[in-house]
Order: sequence, then C-alpha cells, then structure tokens
Amino acid sequence: MKNLGDSLLVEINFDYETNCMQLDSLFDDVFFVKLETTEESLIGRISQILFTRDRIIVVDQDIAKNILVFDRSGKFLNSVGSIGQGPEEYTAIQHVALTPDSTMIAVKSYTQEIKLYTLDGKFVKNLKMKYNNYVFEFLSEQIIVLENSSGGNQIDENNPGYRPRLLVSDMSGQILYSAFQSYYKKSFTYTTTFPIQKYGQKVFYNPPYTDTVFCLTPEGIYSQYVFNMKGVVPPVMDENMTDKELKNFLNRYYYFNGEFIDLENSVYVRFWAARNPWGQFVLYSKKQEKAFCCNSSFSDPIFFFYDTPNTRYEDNYLVTNRYAYDIMNMQEDVYRWANTQSEEKRKPIEVLYKDLTEDDNPVLFFFRVNI
Repeated sequence: MKNLGDSLLVEINFDYETNCMQLDSLFDDVFFVKLETTEESLIGRISQILFTRDRIIVVDQDIAKNILVFDRSGKFLNSVGSIGQGPEEYTAIQHVALTPDSTMIAVKSYTQEIKLYTLDGKFVKNLKMKYNNYVFEFLSEQIIVLENSSGGNQIDENNPGYRPRLLVSDMSGQILYSAFQSYYKKSFTYTTTFPIQKYGQKVFYNPPYTDTVFCLTPEGIYSQYVFNMKGVVPPVMDENMTDKELKNFLNRYYYFNGEFIDLENSVYVRFWAARNPWGQFVLYSKKQEKAFCCNSSFSDPIFFFYDTPNTRYEDNYLVTNRYAYDIMNMQEDVYRWANTQSEEKRKPIEVLYKDLTEDDNPVLFFFRVNI
C-alpha cells in the first residue's frame, strides 16, 4: 500500500450530551421530488441514488431489480438494462456507479464483469475484471477501485496468506496498490454494505467497523477522517475476530458501520446501537471544526420526512427517500402539526400530498446543511 501519510487527517470528536441541536436548525433549505409512477418505473426499495447534471438514477437492487432514470423534476425517462442471461443483461444488481465523466452507468452483478450502458439505457460493452469484487468505483477513466469483502483476493502466489480486501488497478488488471488484509473465514463473515463511497471527485474507503475513513487516489491512500465518539473504542479487527465477538460488541456499544457523507462544507456521520435502532447522527462543520449532534426535535413539519440519507446532491444537500405509503400514513399527524404553522410552512405540505397515493413511487427529499 502506498500510504501518503496523515497530514490531511481530520479528527472528529463528539459525544451525544453536548452541542445537541434541533433538527431543522441544521438545515436552511428543503425541497422534494416525486418520482413518476408508471408500469415501467415501479420502485420497491431504493438501494442507491446517483445524479448527473440533469438526471436522477435510482437503483432498486432487491425488489423490482431495476435501474431507472428520471429527469430532475422526477419524470420517468428510461430503464437501464434488465435482469437476464444475455450478453447485454445483468444476472443481478450488486453495485452501480457512474463513469468519471458521468456519461455512462456501470453495473456490477455476481460475475467478474462490469457492464456499461449509456444514460439512455443502451448497452455499450463489458469490462472484464481480473479480480473478484463486490463494490467498485472509478478513480479515473483508466483506474478502478475494487473491494472484495468475502475473502479478499490472492494477488501474490509467493505470499498466499496476503489476501487484501482493497485493490486499485488499471483496467487491464495491473495492480497499482493494495491494502487491508481480509480476515474473512467460516467464523467471521460480518461486513458492511458500501465500504467504498464516492462524493464529488473523491473516493473513500472505510474498513468495516473501524473508526477511520481513507481517501483513495491513483498515487496512494491517506487517512481522511477519524471518528472519536466519547466512551466508545472501536473493536480490533484482526485474525482473532469472530462473528460472535463482534456481535457482542455491537450489542453493547454505538458503532460506525460506514454510513457517512462528505459534503463541501460538512461531514455527515451516523452511528448505530442495538439499544437505539434509529441510531444517532453527527454533522461536522469543516469551517467551525466542530461536531453537532441532533436531538431529533423540530418545528417545521417538512422535517417529519427526514430519514437516514442515501447520498449527497450538489455541494451541501443530504438526500433521503420516503415510501409513499409511509407519507400517507403520516398525513393526519403532519397536517395537525402544519395547521399550527405559518402559511409558508404549510404550503410545501399541501404540494407534497396533492395527488399522492400510497401506491406511488418513493419521494426524494433534499436537505441543505447550513452549519
């Protein structure tokens, strides 16, 4: 591994007893997009959301098993590929990414191929990967990051015990560097869903259940963020770790499972705990160099629909989605609250509920962080 050092490391220190703020005090703008519902655009559960300059790409990995493209107003445009065994089809949707220029959609299924499609859904070509991977991202047109959470990859026949989870290679399979030994075995299978994340032009990696997020570059890797939560020491992830031991830890403490979003002016971090199924989140202000916790209270009724964000939009928006049937089930409570507020705060609620039914597609909500 080419370690570029820790000169850019940001330590984010916090506890949940100080700097706790009302939810709607952390944001200064909210808007939503209703995704058009047609027979061709049905969404069961959103697993990824991607953005280009003028399109929204929604991935449903598990239920509808489709990739759908909408314009920025939510109008359905087209689907991308389909499930099948043909040369232009994917057998499953494991992970989706955009090419560096955002002109093509890359789809990984349970093979060593990545299929490329245009934004209009037309098949372009297959990229055959030399090494197994579950999640991937592009560092450039010619350099790709591959992550294999199930046993890593053996890359040196002279050192069979070294099986790194993370590989950075060119498109021919020539390894530029590798990192993070895999400790996967029969007694230890735990991992996280998306250890690789891309925000803006930066690609990040979090070794599962550790407190550090690394930034990956073509030249090497460096520590970008370390999260220090008062009273919590992360588990030691080594060859001695087992599922039983990690489960015991996760049942006792708050833990970081890789859910973070790097914004232009702040960093969103979410911690989970068995005793708190909703978890807790922190927003770190890069300008103030200070972390703010949230006490979940709010006065603006639009914040009824705040939920764990999926990704980032533009520079400083967090994006979340809510199922239409959840929104409809909340209608009575939302209107009761909204009717005590100003017309300015009631208006978005009226627009949201207009013509919405419980069978419609999810609604995307955009919250701009203002700390």
